[in-house]
Amino acid sequence: LKKASEIAKRKAAYVVINVLEHRDGKIHNSTYLFDKKGKVSFVYDKQHLPPSEVKLGVSQGNDSGKCKCLCEVDGIRFAFMTCYDVYFNEQIEHIAKGNADIILIPGYQRGERTDIICAQAKLTAFRCNAYVARSSYSMDTDENGGCSMIVAPDGKIIKNMGKEIGSVSVEIEPFEKY
Repeated sequence: LKKASEIAKRKAAYVVINVLEHRDGKIHNSTYLFDKKGKVSFVYDKQHLPPSEVKLGVSQGNDSGKCKCLCEVDGIRFAFMTCYDVYFNEQIEHIAKGNADIILIPGYQRGERTDIICAQAKLTAFRCNAYVARSSYSMDTDENGGCSMIVAPDGKIIKNMGKEIGSVSVEIEPFEKY
């Protein structure tokens, strides 16, 4: 987290990082958004936990029952989903209602086919009329996992890393809507 903060400040850029952490006496699967000055702007705790995370003792985010997955920084409305969250339409509808500009999705969907991952990202972008920035990691050469990508509000995949190792960089207009 310290390094992410330093990079955000040095590059004057938003930095997003997903971590498994101990906080407040609980284990959380958390996504941090750092602003351009390196300050934490928002922390999203994963809402929907698969059995494997429950078994590890990970706590569900936002115990109040309200999905706190939207924030605004510098006029840009960011929304958050982590991995398994993408399977739950109520969270997608909540994000659509919140009129997000960019949806950030760190994913570890190691057992999901790449065509399904792409379809989920495209549908989420189109339904929410927002950009989707999905990060994952490359796995073998099979047809599962991977797919770090940027998707436009019209559902068009702008860049998909597929199984490549590296980073994605594109220029977007965050307020562009379909």
